[in-house]
Amino acid sequence: MALKTLFVAALATVGIGLTLYLSSQESPSKTDVSGYLAHVRKYNKLMGSPQELEYRAKIFNDNMIFAGQVNKKQSSFVAGDNQLADLSFSEFSQNFLSKKTIAKEIKHLTSEPKLQGRKDWRAENKVTPVKNQGSCGSCWAFSAVATLEAAYAIKTGEFLSFSEQELVDCSGDYENEGCNGGMNTFALDYIVDNKIGLSKDYPYVARDQACKIKPDKPRYGFKAKETINPIDVSGLIKGIEETPVSVAIEVQRDFQMYKGGVYTNNLCGENLNHAVTAVGYVNEEGKDNQYFIVKNSWGSGWGEEGFVRMAIGEGSGTCGIASDVDVIPKF
Repeated sequence: MALKTLFVAALATVGIGLTLYLSSQESPSKTDVSGYLAHVRKYNKLMGSPQELEYRAKIFNDNMIFAGQVNKKQSSFVAGDNQLADLSFSEFSQNFLSKKTIAKEIKHLTSEPKLQGRKDWRAENKVTPVKNQGSCGSCWAFSAVATLEAAYAIKTGEFLSFSEQELVDCSGDYENEGCNGGMNTFALDYIVDNKIGLSKDYPYVARDQACKIKPDKPRYGFKAKETINPIDVSGLIKGIEETPVSVAIEVQRDFQMYKGGVYTNNLCGENLNHAVTAVGYVNEEGKDNQYFIVKNSWGSGWGEEGFVRMAIGEGSGTCGIASDVDVIPKF
């Protein structure tokens, strides 16, 4: 079934209209929709028909059951209702993850002790606001841009928003495939060779288009990229000390439902399918104080206002977060 959910601005008029809309629908007889209606109101969603309402409610209820099971198995993080909770994992994967496998992650042994302490580039006001890639597998572009935005802010003190859509539309020659997926490291290669424009000059539309670069608009770049070294969690921590790092992970269903806490999963990391940005770490005494701070691109309604804390782990880390496709812009 085609995805008909529409995300609309959280305005008072929309909220009133949504209440009137829902009250006019016939209540489905086979599915409990009460929890889902609360989700619809919370995230300001509109449904296409009573049938769509029932279909989404079934998925939502199944996801809530799954989230409860996840929470019973562990206590380090909480799964539950977020803005993606009315999507099946198949729909979610199709619309939000890279259809192109970013990498086959290889486990690495930690070659040196992990740095102790903490670093959070958000606290230093060097991380741009969380964005939303929408129903387009462009995470690789958002990861590259978020990393560049932070590195640029560290270097110049200036906050700029660079264009993910330019990468989606124009970096095909670098083995990227637009909304079908790509590589964060190839996206940075494109920027090294071509520079990149601002999002205000090349706005994001969450779909593939012909390349539309405007030569009269300003462009920005950097000299080269650098892979984390060593290729393990120690290397990622060292990289984060310098600047936020563009990283790749494997996303599974419990990650879709993440709401908060330190995310752990010992069964992921073999097929990296999502790119994000590591903007900090905490590595202190106690397992709850050993995690990477990761910026996602699914909007602020997911996770901890758009961020996730991922357990550091050993070797290549939780879900392959410290892999050989983790890169840093070098000016």
